[in-house]
Amino acid sequence: MTNGDEDPWRWASLQKSRKNIISKVYVCPNCGHCVDLKQPSDSDADTLKAVRAEELANVKKWLAEAQAKSSPIDHTMIEYKQAHLINNKDYDDKENIIIFVQICLSILIKL
Repeated sequence: MTNGDEDPWRWASLQKSRKNIISKVYVCPNCGHCVDLKQPSDSDADTLKAVRAEELANVKKWLAEAQAKSSPIDHTMIEYKQAHLINNKDYDDKENIIIFVQICLSILIKL
């Protein structure tokens, strides 16, 4: 979760990371609503660039941890589900989150 300190919606979001759920809360100084989700630009503030770098590092860490815990068969299934955008009740939420994060990361890498 990223909260811009100038975002009027930030108070409706998590205010700090929680141990009981996979979460990381970032506060972006001098940032508005969803500014971290926009196309990166060389003219972005250094604080915004730093928050994006932290976000990306954390997503990569989570993916590496998930990959280390799963078997090669799990990786094959994840790649298959991602390729075919399978998201149904036969798979638990944990796997669907991994697929979602992988798709998001692949989009960020292409930016």
